[in-house]
Amino acid sequence: MREQTLWIPGRMPGLNDYIGAMNHNRFLGNQMKQDNTNLVAMLAKTKLNPVKYPVTIQFVWQEPNDRRDPDNIIFAKKFILDGLVKGGILPNDTQKWIMGFSDSWIAAPPKNSKIAVLPKIEPGIMVTIKEIV
Repeated sequence: MREQTLWIPGRMPGLNDYIGAMNHNRFLGNQMKQDNTNLVAMLAKTKLNPVKYPVTIQFVWQEPNDRRDPDNIIFAKKFILDGLVKGGILPNDTQKWIMGFSDSWIAAPPKNSKIAVLPKIEPGIMVTIKEIV
């Protein structure tokens, strides 16, 4: 089984951001989707090889704090999967090629937390693609 990893720096828009953009102006929402899809496509082309078999994909969402709900955060999967297709890494993002997902989160503790000082968390998404041979 071949495994590849892609780091996407920064926070991607969540569902609430996208809905807000679409409510403001549908063209603004479309531009948001295109910008984020193109970002992932560009990163993927430089870091990943095209897959030859169906895959599972693991997402580790690193957030600067715990303010966004998980279901809001993972909406960015749409941008990521479309970017992997546009970048030529996945032939398609259908059930024929994607056999499953897993998601986990890492967030910095609140500022008033009694937790010991932890290193600053760099926001981003670690995407691990595992081919199922």
